[in-house]
Amino acid sequence: MKARVILGLLLIPMLISLGGCAEKNIIDETPVRVIFNRTHGSVWGAQLYMDICPEEITTARYFTDRSVSWDQLSSENVPITEEQWNAVEAAVNDLRPLLEEVKKPSLLKRIISSRHPTVDGHLTRRLTLVFETGDELLSIEYDCPHSDQTTALEQLLEELAALIDETNLNEES
Repeated sequence: MKARVILGLLLIPMLISLGGCAEKNIIDETPVRVIFNRTHGSVWGAQLYMDICPEEITTARYFTDRSVSWDQLSSENVPITEEQWNAVEAAVNDLRPLLEEVKKPSLLKRIISSRHPTVDGHLTRRLTLVFETGDELLSIEYDCPHSDQTTALEQLLEELAALIDETNLNEES
């Protein structure tokens, strides 16, 4: 019995040290894809989700003034202009120095959180930047801070969502 307790005490620091720390990981390259996700932890899904590359918005899920009750609007493969991509890229570049990479939680944290899941209502903003590294694509997920730069990026993406919504409305008419 005593051996089990000692073994357990020796394993705790190891479990705590396995991941869990956020660190800066900013690549100087230009991303080839930007994925933004804002949610309040709702079971209804992301309030705003955009997957954008230089030529198009690959996926967009969003709520607008036109959203009835909890209906989330979505669009796929919506072409964007070079100016729109440049605006997204500039907003991301303004935000990059503030970004903290999301690290996989430690084994101990995963065990505890599986027994005590997070409740609804926590505001989360995540930004995933995808880079070309030779023959591979590298995706890095970041937590977005509550900052003017994050707000600027969100507003730009909301404007793109409004343009998509307006285009969809015109096509329905």
